[in-house]
Amino acid sequence: MLRTTLLALVPMAMMPWTGVDVRAQGVPKFDIEVSSIQLEGIARPGVYLGGVGREAAFFGAETGAFEAWAWPVKLLHDFELSFKIPDYSEPIPGASVARRVIVRPELQTVVYSHATFTVKQHILVPLHEPGVIVLLDVDAVRPLEIVASFHADLDLMWPAGIGGQYAFWWADRNRFLLSESRREYNGYVGSPFAHEGSTHPAHAAPDAPSVFRVTVDDEVVSSRFIPIVIAGGVMPRDSLELIYERLLGDAEAYYKERLEHGRHLREDLASVQTPDTILDLALEWAKVNLDGSLACNPDLGCGMVAGYGPSGRGRRPGFGWFFGGDASINALGITPYGDFDLVRAGLDFQRRNRRDDGKMPHEVTQSAMRTRKDWFTEFPYAYYHADTTPYWLVALWSYWLQSADTAFVRDSWEGVRAAYDWCVEHDSDGDRIVDNTAGGLGAIEVGGLGESLHQDIYLAAVSVQSLRAVSELAGALGASELAAEADRYYEEARTNFQREYYVEDLDAYAFGILQGGHTNPAMTVWPATAGSFGLLEPRHARRNLDAFASHRMATDWGTRILSSEHELYDPLHYNNGAVWGFVTGFAGWALFNYDRPHAGFAALWANARSTFYDALGRNPELQSGAFRRTLDTTVPHQFFATSMIPTPLLRGLFGLEADAPRATLAFAPRLPADWNWAKVRNYPVGEDRVDIEIYSNVRLRTDADGDTARLFQANFRPGKQDSRLRVRFAPRLPPGSEVVRIEVDREAVEFEQSRGRHATGVSLDAIEATHGASVDVWYRPGVAVAPRRPRPLEGEASDDVRIIDYSYDGEDGVYTLRVEGRAGRTYTIQLISTADAPRDVRGAQLSEAGAGRYILTVAIDEDAGWHAREIRFRKP
Repeated sequence: MLRTTLLALVPMAMMPWTGVDVRAQGVPKFDIEVSSIQLEGIARPGVYLGGVGREAAFFGAETGAFEAWAWPVKLLHDFELSFKIPDYSEPIPGASVARRVIVRPELQTVVYSHATFTVKQHILVPLHEPGVIVLLDVDAVRPLEIVASFHADLDLMWPAGIGGQYAFWWADRNRFLLSESRREYNGYVGSPFAHEGSTHPAHAAPDAPSVFRVTVDDEVVSSRFIPIVIAGGVMPRDSLELIYERLLGDAEAYYKERLEHGRHLREDLASVQTPDTILDLALEWAKVNLDGSLACNPDLGCGMVAGYGPSGRGRRPGFGWFFGGDASINALGITPYGDFDLVRAGLDFQRRNRRDDGKMPHEVTQSAMRTRKDWFTEFPYAYYHADTTPYWLVALWSYWLQSADTAFVRDSWEGVRAAYDWCVEHDSDGDRIVDNTAGGLGAIEVGGLGESLHQDIYLAAVSVQSLRAVSELAGALGASELAAEADRYYEEARTNFQREYYVEDLDAYAFGILQGGHTNPAMTVWPATAGSFGLLEPRHARRNLDAFASHRMATDWGTRILSSEHELYDPLHYNNGAVWGFVTGFAGWALFNYDRPHAGFAALWANARSTFYDALGRNPELQSGAFRRTLDTTVPHQFFATSMIPTPLLRGLFGLEADAPRATLAFAPRLPADWNWAKVRNYPVGEDRVDIEIYSNVRLRTDADGDTARLFQANFRPGKQDSRLRVRFAPRLPPGSEVVRIEVDREAVEFEQSRGRHATGVSLDAIEATHGASVDVWYRPGVAVAPRRPRPLEGEASDDVRIIDYSYDGEDGVYTLRVEGRAGRTYTIQLISTADAPRDVRGAQLSEAGAGRYILTVAIDEDAGWHAREIRFRKP
């Protein structure tokens, strides 16, 4: 069986209430633990703060105001606190005294600070309840009254609606009742200490805020939290009553459930430890964020939504709908760290909601079953993308390779067959590749880049890869005829892909095929998708890879969709120049795959840093292509930006790929030159969990002739006692390196090495690791270049040097480092050469930094713009 996670446990919503009576005494204080990954900072106006469970969520700002949802119902917006003290005639707005914010996986805290009081507002969203619990930890030296206000909504997510809503202050129950004439939708907002609730016109949603007050009792708050509970949704009032009382009475139990769930994400799923702790922490927050993409809807069941953000006065919270393509893209990042339950939920939601002809859904609003017109047939959004269907096949295949869950593939087989048939039928020109004109949208939704488009390279790449996926999935289930057909189509499609997209005159891959057969040669990031799947021919991809690394597309905070030199480029345009974390991840993955590790690391680094500079722990959908600034229109908590942290990290930099049905792990690391070690914990290969440790350049040996060699060591430890693990080990070492000896468990083995221009590689195909294995690669290192780690501040333009390419010519012993820099800047680049100093340096000044480290100083002395430099030196 697959590992059980908390998703499979009985939710607290199904447990009897066992808490204490808090109607007069509040919630006994319990310790709010310091999380090992918590983030904190000053409370910034307008910066997103949110928290989600499976059935409810809040979205707001770091200064404390928020809106609350219980899927698919928006309960309220502009919930905020103010504070009344005797010294002032008017309450002090909470936003004016919000000083700090603390973000943890289990809850979020806003700290309000005044000379006479400190109030900590802990906002807890239970994992499996349609409600939000606010716990106020109050310390005051003067009499204090807390005023809570909000605007009632009690309305469905767009485009459905209710009508007839009202808010009623229920004085003897210390709460507001939110309801409507049919009493099908209901909500409570209150506190056992609430009093003096505002009154509103009967049977009408109030325009004015609903307000209640809490008088602080010093004796009570010395040992208890003041609770405020928000609960509701699609439910009768008797059910709501039980839920409200449960939330009041069991706050600590809900907190501990979230605490345990956070521990599970950190400790049971894969994690990394590296010298760049920002990457380690970004991966931990990626696991938390992607776990939050699972939404459970009373009508539609559980599935993966695309992202979150405040809806304000509207009724769509960011991308809080179920998006098929996003779920499949995210599955590529989730499967390598092993959250199999989450991936299955996302894939199964799409299968259940596919169209009769097999097409998988693109967008499903959470109110889809409550719209007056049929969402799936009368609105244009449900199936208007073509990429969702082949992506579903690729994601299912990826899941199967990582999990060996053939039973799930068998259960999904009807969907597989239908999706495959849809893909085959929506190839209008016979090249075995799905077309935009026949199937729908792919890379581009808006803008001139999509004009007259017949097929784009993004859709084409996913389509080609889906044929390979079906071939293997069919083979696993014994459907040999389908497996053979899909394999034949894959080979035909791959050949046609090269013929159609590689433009010999440009020596590059084009963006798209136009109606009429011409190509759109625009230099975009979209060929990176094909590069991530290994579909680009290395000899043809050089210019595309150069572009991904250059200032034309790479900023210090991510990758632009379109080259800044294109006539359609607009740094604020959704499809024509903004920076997306999503495409930045594909660029990074492709660059690692094609031995451009410096540019690959730059893309990964940019995505990882986005976790920490805007909404803490979250990743934004879009940033400006001109300045390090999130766009005002962006979704602040976007999951396909988040998944593009684990994807290029685990698949790209570490080169990890599982073939769990055959109990095989492929490991082809491309470590940064300045890392001497790295660790991967709990990497999933089916039911097994593998620990990997890598050590580089930490030991030296000298042979009888006096020649020295350095050690690159990898240790593999499976978690299962009856493990059948086999390892394919293929590290990529710096160009110019020479491997002299390899030992497996201290026994010398035969090997072959490839000494290419960009790396020296070795490959060991069948290392038995049933009880663990240690591989020692002794080699004479070439000269390595350390990666860049820019840290642009908000509002700054790109400024750091770009490492475009680094190669070695073995015939004449010359290294070539191609870079780009900004006019008027002087850059330093670190070289690592354990043998001796590089010789005959041209294009830069060389200085020694000690311990085998050297510094290249490169001056860009032009007056304006970006300029290329080529630096050459000889091997020591």
